[in-house]
Amino acid sequence: MISRIKALPYRTKKQLWGVLFVAPWLLGFIYFFVKPMIQSFIYSFSVINPSTSGMDITWIGWGNYGKALFEHVDFNRRLVESIMEVLVNLPVILIFSLLVAVLLNGKFPGRGIARAIFFIPVIITSGSVATTLSGGGEFLRGVMSESSSGSSIFQMSEFLIRSGMPHLFIDFLKSVVDTIHEVVSYSGVQILIFLSGLQAISPELYEASRIEGATSYEIFWKITLPMVSPLILTNTVFTIVELFVRSTVTETIENTAFSGSNFGLGASMAWIYFVAIGILLGIVMYILSKGVFYDE
Repeated sequence: MISRIKALPYRTKKQLWGVLFVAPWLLGFIYFFVKPMIQSFIYSFSVINPSTSGMDITWIGWGNYGKALFEHVDFNRRLVESIMEVLVNLPVILIFSLLVAVLLNGKFPGRGIARAIFFIPVIITSGSVATTLSGGGEFLRGVMSESSSGSSIFQMSEFLIRSGMPHLFIDFLKSVVDTIHEVVSYSGVQILIFLSGLQAISPELYEASRIEGATSYEIFWKITLPMVSPLILTNTVFTIVELFVRSTVTETIENTAFSGSNFGLGASMAWIYFVAIGILLGIVMYILSKGVFYDE
């Protein structure tokens, strides 16, 4: 058996190692996700009532989807708000993460401490630590967002309106300022991914460009950005999924299904949410993939 594996071509060996590497995830996905997803899809078309024999499942067709979209008081509003928040926060998080990664990739005294500082918000706002803090992290969120709320935002808006800036741009800036806490806390992993990509760029490229007389600005746009563009795609997927997981829609689905014991309606909300995320991911991936550069 071992001799047969050794006789395989190098490309086939790499493919086998790849399958072996993802095998734990694949087994976990099949046993822990596929079956619940199928059950959830069936529940979304049913009314479920507890009984002495377990659960009585009654097929009602698209009824739960109609209630979720046209009768529930919060679901539609929170779904639209979550999509708008993703559209606002996604470019801000990606640009912030890339710029911080470029800064942290430079050589300066205390670089290790600076990298740790930028990753601290990720640790603090993680589930277990945030729960340990008072109010499930609300106190921390309030302290960090205090400087970005109240009269300072109002004064900034007044100043921008008087300067003649478009209201759409002002509303975008206000949304960005309001979500400074989310931008910082959601950027830790993306910064690490960009850092790993920056450190993988060959130093010879930078050296050759400097010999040719390229400026730092030209080096960033002609070398750094194209070389890390595949990681922009990776971080986009990660950021969209993370923002949706932490949105209030997830809380609404959980309350409907478990607190309200309406599993059918909760399942239909979950599937609507899943489809919305999939459509948004597909559109964003299609647009970004047009500009991705692969060094082959």
